[in-house]
Amino acid sequence: MTGPKNPLAAGLAEGDSYWDGLTKHSGPDTLEFVKDPAFDPTKLFYLWTDAYLWYRFREDTPLSPTYSVGYIGGVTNGSFHLEKATQILKKNHWVSKVTPIQIPYYNAEAGNTRAVEFSVKLPQEEHDKLVRYYRDEKKQPYWSVRVKGALATPYNLAPFDILGLQAALKTEAEAELAADKAYYSYAEED
Repeated sequence: MTGPKNPLAAGLAEGDSYWDGLTKHSGPDTLEFVKDPAFDPTKLFYLWTDAYLWYRFREDTPLSPTYSVGYIGGVTNGSFHLEKATQILKKNHWVSKVTPIQIPYYNAEAGNTRAVEFSVKLPQEEHDKLVRYYRDEKKQPYWSVRVKGALATPYNLAPFDILGLQAALKTEAEAELAADKAYYSYAEED
């Protein structure tokens, strides 16, 4: 959040206008403000735009964002028992806006027509655990995507199962049976 209304995000002294501070701190002495006794590093952030993640000054893990989980890579009736998943999510104090939806026709398929959308704000420690696992241990090139996937993507829940959704996961046999039933019921309608 940088801009005229938030000079502190750039580490500028309170009371400086954004433009005065920008002019004051540009050039070869750009980082001189870090030496200023009034500098408060807890108010300095930077944005990694590749993944839209915010970092605190001199920290190696991003701040825990609020993730919006939809039907793509999320909780669908193709992989989960939706009623059970909904109960689990509603009981979790990190989760909000739990909403059952119909998957739009252009992304729906036999046995995969309904989903639960929700938002998640993990505590920083939990988010850091996922970041370190996917970025540092697994060396995933797109680790920020894997972090979000670990929240609800069926094949990505292990080893952490942060939200407890494995309890609502269908077995492979259940998922195949539901897909077969749905496929043949669609075929009969044609």
